[in-house]
Amino acid sequence: MKNEQAFETLLAGLAAALNESLERHSAAASKGDLKALEAETELQRQLVEARKKLQALQKAWPLPIGKRPAAGKPAAPRPKAKRAPRAQKLKRGQKPPQDAYVLPILQALDEMGGRGAVPDVLDRVGQIMADDFNEHDRSTVKSGDIRWRTTAHWARHEMKEQGLLAAGSRRGIWEITEEGRVYLRDLSK
Repeated sequence: MKNEQAFETLLAGLAAALNESLERHSAAASKGDLKALEAETELQRQLVEARKKLQALQKAWPLPIGKRPAAGKPAAPRPKAKRAPRAQKLKRGQKPPQDAYVLPILQALDEMGGRGAVPDVLDRVGQIMADDFNEHDRSTVKSGDIRWRTTAHWARHEMKEQGLLAAGSRRGIWEITEEGRVYLRDLSK
């Protein structure tokens, strides 16, 4: 297994664990089980932290053996490449970056009057981003969820932390905040 595939497998496993925790969190919320809610919230925090650490490690991972400089020779400095838009850098088999979901999620919620049921929001996001997806994005992860939908859930989590989406919405509902509306207006200009 190549390093990149190993990282993707680990990231998919973390995403599946987060989805399972979100389901348990929702069940605990509907039962009013505060102890279980706290436990799942802490687990979700740990999973997000582990994901961030894994992504940092992925970026810092050393070059493959054949691409490393010979022993005793200093590594040649890497020329700085001009940064192209991420969409142009994606190769077949890779997914759109999580940041690519922010605008479509905000647009979908805005079209729905500011809030919507998760399946409806994701269906609309899928319509907006349909041209950006490839076979890999439409495949399922180990948990059985569609890969791009899992990435959208991760994006939603980050958007909640940034204040773009409401953190206290009812179970199964995504809701845009005033800050999210301002952000959407600024991006749409």
